Amino acid sequence: VQTKQNLWINIHGTFLVSHFKSNLLNTHNSGFAGSLFANVQQTLPWKLRLSAYGGGSTPSVSLQGKGNSYFYYGLGLNRSFLKDDRLNVAINGSNFFNKYQTYKSDVTTDTFHSWNRSKYHSMRFGINISWRIGDLKTKVKETVRTINNDDVKAGGGGSEGGQTGGSSGQGGMQK
Repeated sequence: VQTKQNLWINIHGTFLVSHFKSNLLNTHNSGFAGSLFANVQQTLPWKLRLSAYGGGSTPSVSLQGKGNSYFYYGLGLNRSFLKDDRLNVAINGSNFFNKYQTYKSDVTTDTFHSWNRSKYHSMRFGINISWRIGDLKTKVKETVRTINNDDVKAGGGGSEGGQTGGSSGQGGMQK
């Protein structure tokens, strides 16, 4: 969605219902999982663009357990400079209130139970500088095409031509 004030909003979500069954392992599992992602960008004075984004997911479901849920968020500010906006400078940060993110997964069967916990640094800050070299100029060649429909049966159209062919004496031409 774009508004007249140069505000962009993008939202995407999913919802899944899963049913797993294995006759060989004599087990089954079911559950639901969902995710939601959003991105908002606002153009500010002085050609500044402010963006905020975030998203997350509930735990995934498998035959013998469930996976990890997660979330993330961030802010960014960028501006273009010089002729044709060739120079772009951006600063961004993500997960700045959560230094660590923990992933968990569990698998349970009749014979064992397995669980995994992983922890990693999720806080990020960055500066990006990019320079666009050259121009992309393309010309679209216009082609004029016509359709010539010359597959009309001789002797007129409609149903008349199809009934004069005759079949076993019925409906055919008589002499």
